[in-house]
Amino acid sequence: MKLRSFQLNDKHRIYQSWHSGNKAVLYVLPTGGGKTIVLSSIIADNTTQHQVIIAHRQELIGQISLSLAAIGIGHNILTSNSLIKEFSTLQIENFQKSYIDPYSTTTIAGVDTLLRRLDKVDYQQWAKKIKMWIIDEAHHVLKKNKWGKVLQSFSNANGLGVTATPTRQDKYGLGSTNDGLFNTMLIGPSLVDLTDMGFLTPYRIFCPPSNLDLSKVALTNSGDFIRAQLAKAIEQSTITGDAIKHYLRYADGRRGLTFCANVESAKIATKKYNSAGIPAMLVTAKTPIRDRVNASKRLKSGNLLQLVNVDVFGEGYDLPSVGCISFLRPTASLNLYMQQFGRGLRIAENKKNAIILDHVGNVMRHGLPDMFRQWSLESKRKKTNHDLFLGITICMECFSPYDSQLSECPYCGATKTKDTRPTIKQIQGDLTELHIDSIKELRKKRQRIDNPPPPPRNKGEIIRLSALKKQRVRRDKQNILRDMITQWAGNLKFIGNSDSQIYRIFYTLTGVSILEAQSLGGNKLDQIITKLQKVTS
Repeated sequence: MKLRSFQLNDKHRIYQSWHSGNKAVLYVLPTGGGKTIVLSSIIADNTTQHQVIIAHRQELIGQISLSLAAIGIGHNILTSNSLIKEFSTLQIENFQKSYIDPYSTTTIAGVDTLLRRLDKVDYQQWAKKIKMWIIDEAHHVLKKNKWGKVLQSFSNANGLGVTATPTRQDKYGLGSTNDGLFNTMLIGPSLVDLTDMGFLTPYRIFCPPSNLDLSKVALTNSGDFIRAQLAKAIEQSTITGDAIKHYLRYADGRRGLTFCANVESAKIATKKYNSAGIPAMLVTAKTPIRDRVNASKRLKSGNLLQLVNVDVFGEGYDLPSVGCISFLRPTASLNLYMQQFGRGLRIAENKKNAIILDHVGNVMRHGLPDMFRQWSLESKRKKTNHDLFLGITICMECFSPYDSQLSECPYCGATKTKDTRPTIKQIQGDLTELHIDSIKELRKKRQRIDNPPPPPRNKGEIIRLSALKKQRVRRDKQNILRDMITQWAGNLKFIGNSDSQIYRIFYTLTGVSILEAQSLGGNKLDQIITKLQKVTS
């Protein structure tokens, strides 16, 4: 395997973290960034010792097995004999031999299979031999759930979890000092970085008007929409028909994945695609692995233009030629949204961008996929504003979403018009521009804070010392604030925000301009520092 430079660097960082004493490392990389390549390279390094790769669905087990076979790594699989036979047949068809070896030290296993064996003596003996475990979609792992229970049985092993979104809808922390198992988190290049480096394709999002009403759809304990209520709301809407119309308008001829909420709505969508002359196939959790592989081959060849599915291709699916993602399934889960969105971002020959058709408001719900997000292993149950998401506006001319701080659509130039979809209160006009006069005034204010105050007239030593103390406290807090503004504004600048946008966002967060903030003291200064801590910590 030939790793890209950042993948090789991240691989070295993972090994260094293990060597420094971190038993469980969480590696964060956006969908399409090549997590599988990094994992496979690490697995290939360690075939002489016992290691286990854990997945939570049979299709993911099959995909991992094919990935290892593609680089010639023999492996055992702990699953049913019928599935082992099916995976073996697929490998023979693709690589002229099967790499499944029941005596291999490298094992692929489903988490539920391992969970059922925890109390068995032979399992416990085997678990003690394991020197490394790897788990994809590691945001699932908590100490008390099934993933955590299984991973904690490997007491002699280093561990690696990978995910694109190290956060949970229930806000539990993935860190070992909180609710999870991971001792440290290593963050790879962002989606913006990977796009700038040419490893992911740019995207265009279209959010056509929709009559979908989710006001009566409740959330489950895990934080996503209740399926039965969601299905009813979708049934009463026209989004399925709209999907066909807008695919033909914006993405006609592109290979696409359509994500639906349930099997019934997926069947309807598949039928309408085919009726409109768009070759489509339905794939569900009950579709055999071989049929899924063949469906992907047909999509790649162009014999199919749409794979309509119910949460099947959200995780671990890799087909670079996919150029269109259609959301017909609303989700309250950032993880699911980012995974499904990312299926269209892989680069391919003659692929200039990915088209995202969001008929259900997922972009409005979660923000643009490449917006700045501050990941943390800490619990967020008592915290807010960890994500800098101040709002998105939908252009009513071209249906493109864009930052609500802008006064016009960056795609078609249309002036912002009132939209019924959620957005933040708009701040009219640019608040502050750093012209020379403003800079001079800022310097004067900073000098008054940074320099010792003149001694009070006709006052005693105690009063003088008290004034010095107050000035010193204010100066120290202002230094903290300035460092935070530099970090915060630098992050926004890095992802493409102009100075004008940054000033407006700061005003929205704090109620004062950046210049005013750097001349404050007392409680108002403390409040601004607290607000910035929430979006930078």
